[in-house]
Amino acid sequence: MWGLMSSTAEPGEAIAPPEAPLPTDAPPQTPEAPPPPPEAPTPETPPPGRFASLKARVEPHLPLIAFFGGFVWDSATLSRIDKLTDNLILLGYLLTLGALLVVLTWAQREPERWPKLTPKLGWVDWFIQFFFGGLYSAYVVFYFKSASFGRTGLFLVAMLVLMVANEFFAEPLRLTRARVALYALCVFSFLLFFIPVMTGYLGVGVFSFAAALAFGLSMGLVRLMTHGQNPEDAQEERRGEAKSVLGVLGLMFVFDWLGMIPPVPLAIMESGFFHNVERSSKGEYIAQFEPTWRPWRKDDRVFMYRQGDRVWCFTAIFAPTGVALTVFHVWERWDEESGEWVETNRVPLSTKGGREGGFRTYSFKRSIQPGDWRVRVESEQGRVLSTLSVEVVEAGEDPLILEERVLR
Repeated sequence: MWGLMSSTAEPGEAIAPPEAPLPTDAPPQTPEAPPPPPEAPTPETPPPGRFASLKARVEPHLPLIAFFGGFVWDSATLSRIDKLTDNLILLGYLLTLGALLVVLTWAQREPERWPKLTPKLGWVDWFIQFFFGGLYSAYVVFYFKSASFGRTGLFLVAMLVLMVANEFFAEPLRLTRARVALYALCVFSFLLFFIPVMTGYLGVGVFSFAAALAFGLSMGLVRLMTHGQNPEDAQEERRGEAKSVLGVLGLMFVFDWLGMIPPVPLAIMESGFFHNVERSSKGEYIAQFEPTWRPWRKDDRVFMYRQGDRVWCFTAIFAPTGVALTVFHVWERWDEESGEWVETNRVPLSTKGGREGGFRTYSFKRSIQPGDWRVRVESEQGRVLSTLSVEVVEAGEDPLILEERVLR
């Protein structure tokens, strides 16, 4: 073997020994994995559609939109406080609102029993806001016609504040107790004009009866809301709701004592002071007034008095159909010495309801002395429908020039 090997080597060349075999326990070398191919560019997530984007922006404000939507709807559709269809619409609002409050309370307390409704409670709340807005807007529209710029105007402002607070302070007012108290106020405000409209009675006791009925209906609603609840918890809840409802209704009695609640369903449709008012053969009331540099002023709120003149006070008073009542024109003069208004005359006037423009009536005063005067238009119960002011000024020798207008 060595002879064969040496015969193949060149002279002077070193022969390398044969390679030793690899140990059998060495791990086999695996070839390196090829680098991964470059990732293909993924398309960007497309932006949401216009409808989805609009929905995302609008959805948090749905209760506010529903609330003012109810206000706009009622302002456009409601016409007369004694119209049967309008009253039935408001009654439907109250019944539907009560049912929604009951369903919402049940679903929030036991969501497992309402698996299909629970995900849609946001819509239930949306409709609750809509009906609250519809009721408040109707009351603002109807009470505005009966309110004057005095104390009763403050009640209207309070109603407007409550209407706005229902949304901008939504979380506190969406508590069950607060909503039941607001519901009681809605029921009371409705009954205050619904009872006279249906019965034709505007006498003593309507206010108290409306409050008592509102309390009973509200507590009936609470009993339904607490149905199925632990008896002890339900009893405690009913006591708390009764206190809140009584607090709201008690506040209404305070407002009534202060003369702040408008005398619904009565309203002054037109009023003014004139040099003369007479009824024509056609049944129209013709008023005469002295024109001024203000073309929009069509009466004598600044009365230029001449010896022998009469100061006429005209009012058109709306009342529901079938209602007959007596109102008073209370003439008062401002006394500079005592610093207060002094009553000089109380003129009773018979009126009846049904005419959309109001029952037209008037009173007058002769031999009046210059100064500040006013006429309070009051109901038999002492509720002030309106307060009209006039300044009586001596005219001197200026000639009397009068214009005429038809009082509608």
